[in-house]
Amino acid sequence: MNFSAGGTTTKDKAKKNPVVTKPEIYRLAVVASHPVQYQAPLFQLLARNPALDLTVYYGNDSSLAGEVDPGFGVPVRWDRPLLAGYRSEFLSYSAERVGKLKKFTRPAHIIKELKKDRYDAVLINDYSSSESLFAYIGAWLSRTPVLLKTESELFKPRRWQVKLFKKLILSWLIKGTAAFLTIGKANRAFYTSFGVKPEKMFDTPYSVDNDFFTGLAASLDAERGALKQQLGFAPDRPLIIFSAKLIERKRPMDLLEAYKSLTGQGLEAGLLFIGEGGLRPEMEAFIARHGLDRVKITGFKNQMELPALYASGDIFVLPSRFDTWGLVVNEAMLFGMPVIVTDMVGAGQDLVEPDVTGHVYPVGDIASLAGLLEGLIKDPEKRARMGRAAQEHITRWNYKTCEQGILQALQAVRAGR
Repeated sequence: MNFSAGGTTTKDKAKKNPVVTKPEIYRLAVVASHPVQYQAPLFQLLARNPALDLTVYYGNDSSLAGEVDPGFGVPVRWDRPLLAGYRSEFLSYSAERVGKLKKFTRPAHIIKELKKDRYDAVLINDYSSSESLFAYIGAWLSRTPVLLKTESELFKPRRWQVKLFKKLILSWLIKGTAAFLTIGKANRAFYTSFGVKPEKMFDTPYSVDNDFFTGLAASLDAERGALKQQLGFAPDRPLIIFSAKLIERKRPMDLLEAYKSLTGQGLEAGLLFIGEGGLRPEMEAFIARHGLDRVKITGFKNQMELPALYASGDIFVLPSRFDTWGLVVNEAMLFGMPVIVTDMVGAGQDLVEPDVTGHVYPVGDIASLAGLLEGLIKDPEKRARMGRAAQEHITRWNYKTCEQGILQALQAVRAGR
């Protein structure tokens, strides 16, 4: 076939009009009980990813309505936007149902949503809430792969009856789960104990909004002395920080006892409790009885108020009887504080390298806690060095890594189908 000088071959046309490959997009549903200050920034990040089409379904709006938090004992309405920057829906009741049955129609609504919208996967944030259980049912009925993300672990002692019940129920749920999003070592060990293969687990490290806290930490660092002074502490003395609910499970009285023993030895340091809860009257009575005038309790503080308080601190302590993780540890490390936690705080397994980023001690061992505090109070150079190491280490625990883990899970699930 002859072509004129101005003619164009099929090959030439292909060069001028290359085949455009449509980018792979995953439609992801997330099911959660209510908006949480630690999850919203991750959802905002996921929503900005062009490879994701995200919808979050919430069971209720208790965290937005300012309801009384059972742990803090005061109304709590978080001061950072929990719904901005991503698409979300609240599951609704069925007007046709009445009585006791009606309360189940809201979480059951997720079944209808999953069958209607045909998502590539549904991310379920735990397995114990009614929203989660109905989401599993909806996923199975609509043949939607499930990504499971929980805080579950093995290190908390449990009665054999509880272990057996969980084994029976969870074995059933785990068989119907396509991929597992692990938050840390203890969580990964939990899934391994149920026979989950490594190739079905994807790292989504338990994180806080590093960008929010790091930016403020940098700007407030030079004001540490002034911030201490505003709180009523000596600017040139180390300040110990506790941030959690003032409840028995967090064991704030252990920290008070350890602190009292140190002041009896003449060590000068301040102690700041950030939080509210049922133990506050007992703690205030203890403080007054022993004349601990360098101890203060702030009451509940919201997210925007925390940075200035963290920035004033030199050492962070979480003496909990049990915490699946303890995200306040992440927050404290972002402000350059070495951390001291018990061996029943999940974050300790991943974030605390002994004598480098902090210390781990046996829960309830007040003498050990006092000894660790004494070492850090007496050695400002070591305290500063460990604080810098903690700050550097925690930067690896971020939402971007979580995003990557979720995308890898979605890719693996789609390939498996």
